[in-house]
Amino acid sequence: MSESGGMPPQRHIQHHGAQKSLRRRRRLLSVTATGALPRVVPLPTVSVQLNLTFLLVVRVRNPNPAAFRHGPADTALNYRGAAVGSGEVPAGTVPSRGAATVRMNMTVQADRVVAAAGIGGLVADVVAGEMEFEARTEVPGTVTLLGFVKRGVEARSVCRVVIGVADVTVRRQECHNKAKL
Repeated sequence: MSESGGMPPQRHIQHHGAQKSLRRRRRLLSVTATGALPRVVPLPTVSVQLNLTFLLVVRVRNPNPAAFRHGPADTALNYRGAAVGSGEVPAGTVPSRGAATVRMNMTVQADRVVAAAGIGGLVADVVAGEMEFEARTEVPGTVTLLGFVKRGVEARSVCRVVIGVADVTVRRQECHNKAKL
């Protein structure tokens, strides 16, 4: 697995007021197809389903003076507005004024992708060579301020990610992140 570079800088939105920003930034380093699991469902009608598993490597940067500790969280994956997959972000820590690499498996249900786009839409995306997904993640965690004050924080990220069909690599991404104390 390589850490691919050359990606354009991502856009970032800060929110003020009741929602204080941790200014966490996410950057996808790579997406790698790791497996396929075909399944035949006999009832009520015979259908063939295919689940694809991808390993996503995400770089999370925390420019703030407080480390962010978080438990496991779920990521929902949408394609053309429909839920097509999910993944779990493992528990971890993003150090103060530092970064962490998060590796997570994302399972995509191919039958849901086809249902979301229809055959015509899916063929159009494949011919164009790109598929655009939206990943939504809400990560509950804590920060420790001044070495002893612990505060609950929820970090949210919505990323639009364009994946190349032929090489299964990240072509473009745009993430909007916010955190609420």
